[in-house]
Amino acid sequence: MLIDTSKGDYQPDHADSYSNQPKTSSKRTPCRHGDSCFSADCPYRHSRDWRACKNGTRCNDYTCSDNHPPNRKGKCRHGNTCRKVDCLYLHPIANKSKRPDQNDSQRVRHYSSDSCDQSETYHQEQSHSKRSYSNQQSNEDDFSKESSKNTEKIQSKENRRLKSIDVRMVERKTADLPIFASRKKICERLQQEKLLLVMTDTESDASTQLPQYVAECFPDDLIVCVEQHSIAARRFAHRVAYEYDGTEEGDSVGYLIGTTNYQKSECVTGQNIMYMTDTALIHEFQTDSNLSLIRVLIIDNVHERSLNIDIAMGIAKLLLSKRKIDFYVVLIASIHINSVPFLNFFHHSSSR
Repeated sequence: MLIDTSKGDYQPDHADSYSNQPKTSSKRTPCRHGDSCFSADCPYRHSRDWRACKNGTRCNDYTCSDNHPPNRKGKCRHGNTCRKVDCLYLHPIANKSKRPDQNDSQRVRHYSSDSCDQSETYHQEQSHSKRSYSNQQSNEDDFSKESSKNTEKIQSKENRRLKSIDVRMVERKTADLPIFASRKKICERLQQEKLLLVMTDTESDASTQLPQYVAECFPDDLIVCVEQHSIAARRFAHRVAYEYDGTEEGDSVGYLIGTTNYQKSECVTGQNIMYMTDTALIHEFQTDSNLSLIRVLIIDNVHERSLNIDIAMGIAKLLLSKRKIDFYVVLIASIHINSVPFLNFFHHSSSR
């Protein structure tokens, strides 16, 4: 499937072999991952003990014991004693349905502006924080009210920490990039065809926008965008993290720079979008020949031919045949090049 973002429209490709592929697989075939499979919609057979969390990487339940993807947010090793207000890990949630009695009210965690918590055991010790409560002998009602106010502030800060999709859409409409008009079509066609060749110019910012669009189509999965140069991988990850989350890298967006003769590997983990050098992708493929953690593989600037980019396209072609149900590929190329050789390589026909 070929999309020309400069025109903004397309016609369905009726001759596409991928669109005719079966959408289901036999339950009689055992899953190669066995009961460790974390895909809740896996079409293969598992034992009765198999449990996969339907929320995937979005699961925030500390007590959930179902299978989760490896890139799901981990549990904080400090548990309830964690003092970091903006901690990025999962924590146990107190039972709010239970009305606190006299003893319970003394166990409620109290936060000051410098993230110091106080509990019953802390009342027996001297406070070493910069801003502690001046009166630790106040009544239970005062403690409860202060705790409630501080908890609301913490929750409000957490809710403001990452951008919502509504905010992102407003900002995209304001930016008015050419590729934004094709956003919905790209997502729809990718889910149908499994392979897209997006022809675009440099002003469209496809390298930063396409991974975001695809991540919103597959919110529970990992999207990898392959770049030839480490500088581009870092720069794009930094920009996309700000546009997608409103933060630095490390939440939804990250990057992985592969080991070369000149530098060691460098990684900042992202839950949804990872920018990766072609060297890093090849190394990941050597470790996991199915790239089982990756749902969508985006290869940027495929027209800038190199040995590693050709290998990356070979990996994409191989996995499209091996993972016929849960793997997708997007190729980004210049609008000025001939698309036929790329489509022929993937045994794909052209449609605009």
